[in-house]
Amino acid sequence: MKVMFLCRGAEYIGIEYLSACLKAKGHSTDLIFDPGFDDTFFFKAPFLKGLNRWPRLIDRVKAFAPDVLAVSSLTNTYPYIRNLVGQIKQAYHCYTVLGGIHATAIPEFLIQDGLFDAVCIGEGETAMVELLDHLDAGESPHRVNNFCFLRDGEIIRNPLNPLISDLDTLPFPDKELFYRAGAFSSTVVVLSGRGCPFACTFCVNDNNRRLYKGLGRYVRQYSPERMIAELAATVKTLPIKSFNFQDDILTMNQNWLEQFSELYRTTIRRPFQCNVHPKFVSDDIVRLLKAAGCDSVCMGVQSAVPHIRKHLMCRQESNQDIEQAVGLFKKYKLPIYLEYIFGLPEERYADIEENFVFNRQLHPTNTSTFTLYPFPGTTILEELKNSASLDAENLERIYQGEGSYHYGSFLNLPDKRLSESAAALLPVLTKLPLPVELMLFRLLTGKHLGWLRAIMKVCCLPLNNFFQFKERMGNYYRMYRSQR
Repeated sequence: MKVMFLCRGAEYIGIEYLSACLKAKGHSTDLIFDPGFDDTFFFKAPFLKGLNRWPRLIDRVKAFAPDVLAVSSLTNTYPYIRNLVGQIKQAYHCYTVLGGIHATAIPEFLIQDGLFDAVCIGEGETAMVELLDHLDAGESPHRVNNFCFLRDGEIIRNPLNPLISDLDTLPFPDKELFYRAGAFSSTVVVLSGRGCPFACTFCVNDNNRRLYKGLGRYVRQYSPERMIAELAATVKTLPIKSFNFQDDILTMNQNWLEQFSELYRTTIRRPFQCNVHPKFVSDDIVRLLKAAGCDSVCMGVQSAVPHIRKHLMCRQESNQDIEQAVGLFKKYKLPIYLEYIFGLPEERYADIEENFVFNRQLHPTNTSTFTLYPFPGTTILEELKNSASLDAENLERIYQGEGSYHYGSFLNLPDKRLSESAAALLPVLTKLPLPVELMLFRLLTGKHLGWLRAIMKVCCLPLNNFFQFKERMGNYYRMYRSQR
């Protein structure tokens, strides 16, 4: 069968794995990639909407004539995806499937939209193959595991298949699919495994772990040899200069890292970026990363206030753990990016100031900030449903995927302007002496200075996450050219 994938804004490694699995079973695949020039997640630019060239994307769907349109969406890309799919269905009719993290979190809500024939929940490699087998044979797919359907007004939610226990059995992801679309050029996203050992209340891993309870080991990694083979195949076929490991934590298994580091250093020999956690940072681990060729790491602080971090976010590391981890990266001269979340329930000025003070003490290479977006399926959203911090109207907006963790808060906060200003200004002000930083922060949070905060935020985007900004800017031209 012919499967046309669709996504927006960035390379989706989940689609790459699905495409590789379907091709291995004899199916043909293609990709409709919407760059999302009008909404970068950092700021909206409606005047650039025409650069997305949806009519040409729709023409490509008709030219490929797929049997199945397989759509993947993050929560905050869903409003755009929903609009685009609606336009595609007016021009071309085929079986339509929605998957991805948003679909996994609220499948019953999304299937009632009437736009999709099926919603995929969780890992889709085995499930999609089985779904296509049923469709190809002319059989009803309504009993296929991992899917949610709507039949005669009744929601059918089937059980999940066990988690894939041996990731080495999966084919290499189909990177060529996104390279042709211009989604990346010299830096490519990779994963060394799946799952996270922690249960942070704001993270979708918490929901996924609950969904798969009793269905296999949640945290899994490829063998070092399999990982190196995948990377070697990628650099052989594509002009890749660096890798971006998007694992929640690359360093959680030191024995694995020791083997991987040696193989990577001698075989791949390209810089890479990765995510780390304070509980999985030691002198040996940082030394291994440095020796392998790691050129920057990203670590979440989320909040410098210990009781908020522990009781609201379910993060058990102490401020001392964070300080020691940052110190080790500085010892090995490895750039470190720290992340903070503002707009937390009941957030006060004293909490915000504590983050400013702590970050100034740590003095990271760069600081990234977010406004709390309680994603569907997360524990923090379930708790907020029963509080005065979130009303029914904004809950509906979250389910529809409106907004972003960079655009502002949907919560009823003690001082929303203060919290949103902190997220906008910390990356900009953090290089200044602390007294000056706090003085300017108080000044810039003025009611009538929203325009200045917005300008500063946009102009200083590179300070928020320079690695991501540089990578994104380098890809925009290729994205635009690929649609011509």
